[in-house]
Amino acid sequence: MKKLIAILMTLALLVCGLTTVAMAEEAEAAVGHKFNDLIEDGEFIIQVDAGDDMGWIADDMAQDSSVVKLVNADTLDGTFVARYAPVGDGDVTVGVRHYAGYACDEMMTWDLHVENGAVTEVTGGSYTASGDEADSDPYLLGEWLEKDTQFTQMTIEKNPEKGWDVEIASPMTHGAYIFKTTIQFDCERNGFVYDKGKFWNVPITDSDEEVELGEAAVAGTTGIFTFVGDPVDVLLEWCDDQNPENTIVFEPVKAEEEAADEAATANDTAYVDPHGDLQFSYDPEAFEIASDEDEDELHTVVLKGVCEDWGEYAITFAMQELEDGEVAPTLENPGSFVEDGAEATQGEWNGFEDVIMYANDTDDTFQQVFVVPLADSDDGEVEDVLSITVTTKKLDDEEAAMAQSDAISAVLDSLVIDD
Repeated sequence: MKKLIAILMTLALLVCGLTTVAMAEEAEAAVGHKFNDLIEDGEFIIQVDAGDDMGWIADDMAQDSSVVKLVNADTLDGTFVARYAPVGDGDVTVGVRHYAGYACDEMMTWDLHVENGAVTEVTGGSYTASGDEADSDPYLLGEWLEKDTQFTQMTIEKNPEKGWDVEIASPMTHGAYIFKTTIQFDCERNGFVYDKGKFWNVPITDSDEEVELGEAAVAGTTGIFTFVGDPVDVLLEWCDDQNPENTIVFEPVKAEEEAADEAATANDTAYVDPHGDLQFSYDPEAFEIASDEDEDELHTVVLKGVCEDWGEYAITFAMQELEDGEVAPTLENPGSFVEDGAEATQGEWNGFEDVIMYANDTDDTFQQVFVVPLADSDDGEVEDVLSITVTTKKLDDEEAAMAQSDAISAVLDSLVIDD
């Protein structure tokens, strides 16, 4: 089943292997003691613990040299040092970047304030780094087709050393070319870049034998692949700098299992809360909405099982808005969200973080409870708590129990909180 929440969160933060934090305490925790900065005689100095790595560069301020200028950038005794001197009063951002080959995989920026001909303070900044390539593999690897027309085909495979190998084939009606390159993720551009793209003109022939490509007609092109579209239906856009107006958008070729899964859920009913953020889908042959109520900042939806062969089962969603001063529930302070005496744990569940989980097991009934703190996307503060209670009567028929479990899992996997 598609885990929509997991996909949403992964694409937001990890599908490109991207990690970004605001500078200050969060950034310091993220980068350890690799970076050091200081203001000396009105100049701003950056020091990077580089060791033998010569991949660090500093902004040359080509984008804006009216406030500071780069006067020196070099590596000495394992430390990369960049020095910026004031030019005029104002605010500006400077930064250092690390390149592993042709892709930026780590960068740090500082927001500087210059006044009276001197750098006076650092007002902000950011740290960004590429994550583990394995996190991107599930979203990149495989077969792709040009969206809508399906004229152009693309295959992406893992490069045994680093990055991913790309091969694109265009039909005779659209130029009859083959394109090959190796891409790596660039955390500054938030896309997969290349610097050695090659195009071959494919001769028109009636033979079924594979054509020898020979020497590339065009070599050494640069470009980028970036994820576009919505978080569920992932698309990959290709732009080669040699021909930027010929941008192509690809969609993945769905695996048989995924296609069958989509076909099986094609008739599902979508529930979208008209007054809040709760969304999910359910099979009308397995569930019906028994109640949907709003009362005193509490929204409750009861999804009742309707398949007689599966016994009694239900899912209850309760969205509670926290009152002023009320804090998110934790194991140490669960408040009214956890039953007294329940043996609860807290961790990741279904793409959500800091979820409190516990179960009630009797002779004939099994109940699972998930307490999900929901943080606001703007300020990160927990403003709502979603409690999900799954109640089932135990079944002797293993096949029926499995079908019941699959139907419940499908609902939970489709859960989306759209804030």
